[in-house]
Amino acid sequence: MNLAPWWEQIPDRLDHEYDALDQAGFGYERDEKAFACGILRLTIEMPYAGERIPLIVTFPDLYPYFRFQVDAPDLDLAHHQNPFGKNLCLIGRGTNEWHTTDTVAGLLQQQLPRVIEAGSSNDKTFVAGKEQQQAEPLSEYYGYSESMIVLPGEWQVPGQYDEGTFTVSPFGPQGPFPERFIRGLMSELRSRDGKTLLNSDVTVLNSSKQQPLDGCWLRVQEPIKHSHQKLFLEEMISRNDFARTAPPNRIEGGYVKLWGVLFPEEVGWRTEGEGWIFLCVFNVNQTKLIRFDQPMKSPKGPKNKRNSKRKKRN
Repeated sequence: MNLAPWWEQIPDRLDHEYDALDQAGFGYERDEKAFACGILRLTIEMPYAGERIPLIVTFPDLYPYFRFQVDAPDLDLAHHQNPFGKNLCLIGRGTNEWHTTDTVAGLLQQQLPRVIEAGSSNDKTFVAGKEQQQAEPLSEYYGYSESMIVLPGEWQVPGQYDEGTFTVSPFGPQGPFPERFIRGLMSELRSRDGKTLLNSDVTVLNSSKQQPLDGCWLRVQEPIKHSHQKLFLEEMISRNDFARTAPPNRIEGGYVKLWGVLFPEEVGWRTEGEGWIFLCVFNVNQTKLIRFDQPMKSPKGPKNKRNSKRKKRN
């Protein structure tokens, strides 16, 4: 059964949104191509601090019972904004934060100045009363494949080591073909010269019946801010040539290479720590797996997972 768009079911609500935008002095334009496909999307210019901030507002199918999304392509906030999609966190994630009486104009006028102030500040005291006190880890925003590598939550890599190798003990086959994925536990972390830095519980490792997989890891001082896997891999290699040494692992149907990147991110409210993200590349032919003297094809995708609990951002 096809339902009519929400603006046909509740036409007064759409008029109410337009009236509120007009009264607030917001310039706006409807995306007619999206509208023809049953999606209401508005490009808005909001006055702020003597300038006009371009915003893209996309309404959900069941508006006003669910919140709209606001993207700010020209903003680059350290907090309260997805670094890749550029969508803003105007209110908390809880459903109780959204009210069906909220309008685009009203919510933007009330919340956007606060978001810009808090999102641009690194002063913990200044932002204390302006945001929910939850961590905002960058790893929340990466896109992932079906792979998963779990690390013991208590692991802390000594600060004097910036690169090395690791071993993953897989659980189950690395499949299905052709988009191989990896699921397992990092069983050992080593320095570049082969010194064991961290290892997992022997009883856990004994439960893995699969052939161990080896990879290389790097520590970076700044996160790699690419959601596209090919760009992520290219920047990782450009930052540290040691990434080229990742060994090919023979698995059913082909070969896989693994990389781990240890990077700074929030682990508590406005509290910096470190997080992991992993990249795996599979090919049926070892010689085509990765050729660093040739342009790289897009890998299948990085995956990150830790078994330590982390608070989610609003």
